[in-house]
Amino acid sequence: MNVIEKMLAEDAPTIIADSEGLITEVNAQFLETYEWKESALIGEPLTIIIPAKFHDAHNLSFSRFLHTGISSIFSQWVLLEVVGGTGEVQVAKHFIVACETPLGTFLAAHIVPED
Repeated sequence: MNVIEKMLAEDAPTIIADSEGLITEVNAQFLETYEWKESALIGEPLTIIIPAKFHDAHNLSFSRFLHTGISSIFSQWVLLEVVGGTGEVQVAKHFIVACETPLGTFLAAHIVPED
């Protein structure tokens, strides 16, 4: 079982994206917590769950990671905003990791509402 499979199996809202930044998987906890429909997320860019004011910063950081393999926010809890399926923006704790698989690089994130 790889890191992504483990994260999806854990009891935390989880989302997975490929190296193009497209959402490939979400678990039921993510859908329920943030009021999204799976069909509205799969195949969409990660920016669908990121407030518009952060799109440029996200795209720059994502591109830098793909070129260097370095990220300052991976493997630690960070507070970031997330957009729910209703358009509501809320602060949530993110734990993001990268995982190399035979199909390429994927990013997995637990995104837990801030208490």
